[in-house]
Amino acid sequence: MNKTIVGFVSVLALGPVATVHAEPPVTLPTTEARARPAIDIVPIYLSGRRALAVLRIGDHPPAPVVFDTGTSGNDMDSDYAAVTGLDYDPQVHVRVEDGTGNSFEAKQAIIPVASLGGVPLRQSTATVFPYKERDVVGIFGPTSFSGRQVLVDLGKGRLIVRDRSFEAAYGGVPYGKDDLPRINVQIAGKSYQALLDSGSDSDLLLPETLSRKLSLTGPLKVVGKARTVSGDRNVYEGKLKGSVKIGHIVLHNPTVRFSGKQANVGLPIIRQLQILLDPERRKSWIVEPKPLAPAKLLEFAGRFGIRTLRAEKGALVFQRDDRPAYKLTYLGNDLFRFEESGELLQFWRTKEQVNAMDLVSSDGDVIHADRTR
Repeated sequence: MNKTIVGFVSVLALGPVATVHAEPPVTLPTTEARARPAIDIVPIYLSGRRALAVLRIGDHPPAPVVFDTGTSGNDMDSDYAAVTGLDYDPQVHVRVEDGTGNSFEAKQAIIPVASLGGVPLRQSTATVFPYKERDVVGIFGPTSFSGRQVLVDLGKGRLIVRDRSFEAAYGGVPYGKDDLPRINVQIAGKSYQALLDSGSDSDLLLPETLSRKLSLTGPLKVVGKARTVSGDRNVYEGKLKGSVKIGHIVLHNPTVRFSGKQANVGLPIIRQLQILLDPERRKSWIVEPKPLAPAKLLEFAGRFGIRTLRAEKGALVFQRDDRPAYKLTYLGNDLFRFEESGELLQFWRTKEQVNAMDLVSSDGDVIHADRTR
């Protein structure tokens, strides 16, 4: 979906969504009388070809929403907004439109204290219209956690929302002009930027114009319609001659789909990757193993309560007292992964010195430990 506020008028283009605010968004309180932890886990439920999270507004019962990396705002069904008693900003008028040329008016609701998967939201508004999607009441995206980084780890059924205590240590792809995250896609040896769109159920959706530039094994055929809230458009399919590379994923001579004006990487591919988003600084990274010099490994070696970290044979090794040792794989940005379990170990620094860590278990628990020596 795509929202743009001009003065006090918002234009929403459905498909990917971006929001340019006339003034900075209001920051919601995290929770009452509780310091925000360094790291939080949002459970994600993969229902068919959708990624779902649980929204709770105030004391109202929880409700499912689609988690969509392809939106920079929050969107909510008008019936659910009425049930939760949301108020509307009378100064903001919203127009919703998509690539089909259809449009309609919507409202902007003010959201009180709310959470996604138990993690407090920090974006205080939602665009409200008759969403009418089965089993869900809206669409929420990474900007719900403005000011923090979001590690999208859908293959493990989670978002890892963490404070930003460091600058990204490597590269990153800037967001597009629509304020939405991009990742690089290599197609037949050429590099393209694609929208990161977990709200799409297509592996890879390419713009129609690209179908005339790539080598295909035969003519395109219409295989369906791309649905938006205000209309549909044709989706074409063809078999590509060559390979597609997205991070570590390589697709050889894949069948790909074409529709609309931009490339989209959808949920089936995203759930095979780990992707770090920084909505405030408008950068995204595919998180994959990175080489780390032996001298740098020593920065993490030490004692953390009942756990010991040490450098051995060019790798960091984790061992809890009286338990087996486990080799860790470095992912960048002071983040390591246990290869056997997929658990994560996030280190934290003060004045460049590693002084604490958070262990993210496979059950979604966060175990914190300060460095003791």
